[in-house]
Amino acid sequence: IQHFHYGSELPKIFASSTRLERSQNGELWLGETTFLVDSYNIIGSTTVWFQDTPEPTEYYQFYVKEILYSYEGRWKIRDIKLQHRHPIEYTQIPASAPQD
Repeated sequence: IQHFHYGSELPKIFASSTRLERSQNGELWLGETTFLVDSYNIIGSTTVWFQDTPEPTEYYQFYVKEILYSYEGRWKIRDIKLQHRHPIEYTQIPASAPQD
């Protein structure tokens, strides 16, 4: 099972009024942690739309447009469209200073 965060669970640096408002409209944030659970602990299912896929024609309860993850001890957020890419694949590395 993938871990999702409610807006109220976001680290303070990301808990903007805009994100909190979006969470009231059904947005969740995908976490980088997955869990194994015994099937007898599952109460029910829920429908979550990942916005990098076509919008479902049927009802969905929640949607995800951002991923929350930790990198080198710092919280980061990236677009759900980048969920299958490691941050190093799209991060710009600054040019090193010229050597004299």
